[in-house]
Amino acid sequence: MVTVTDVEDGSITDFYFDNFFVNLDVVVPYMVTYSATDSGGYTTTFPLTVKVEQLADVLFEKVLNAKITNNYPYLEPSVLSAIKALREPYEVKMPPYNEAKMLNKVKGAWYGRAADCIMGKAVEWIKSDELIPFLKEMGNYPLHQYIYHSDRTEEIIQKYRFFFARGNMSTNLT
Repeated sequence: MVTVTDVEDGSITDFYFDNFFVNLDVVVPYMVTYSATDSGGYTTTFPLTVKVEQLADVLFEKVLNAKITNNYPYLEPSVLSAIKALREPYEVKMPPYNEAKMLNKVKGAWYGRAADCIMGKAVEWIKSDELIPFLKEMGNYPLHQYIYHSDRTEEIIQKYRFFFARGNMSTNLT
């Protein structure tokens, strides 16, 4: 809601925006006054010469540098170290790092990826809700053999729009 506080000769000098006082001496370089009536019948001013983001930057600076009222009951620092100093102490619960277990997990993931590539069943990047119906229609669900290029009909290619890249589908007929 905009409340005009001072109007002289049809020009607005100050206004409240959601209870925030704005002095247009700060904003004037960024705007041209344009009268328009919104759907509620209210006349508003609108920045024409500069992007709305620039006006928002000016208002943000005003808010950022505004003084906090004396009776404000909260302490809200903006610096990370001050925020951390005010937070409640907590315990980080993590299992101890075991290098041998981690190495085993990484090896398993790598071997699985390598085996998948060697087997030629490269159907990654295709979403399950597209892949499963495709495999069922091809009689290859769950995936147990290569997806042969020759098995794809024009109808299947049109029906399933995912990318049939060379290398994604085997052209080997054996």
